[in-house]
Amino acid sequence: MSEQPAARTRYLRCPCGESIEADNEDTLVELTQAHLKANHPGHEYTRDQILFMAT
Repeated sequence: MSEQPAARTRYLRCPCGESIEADNEDTLVELTQAHLKANHPGHEYTRDQILFMAT
């Protein structure tokens, strides 16, 4: 029986100081886009751009 690899938490820190953390890439992108919409109107990033900045 093979074990599933542990989920890797993804992390992004916005220049405003907000920390965004998620257990998967899809959630990180969703949370980051929601943060941008609520706090930085007019600043939009693609999925690839967000994941490039994430650790």
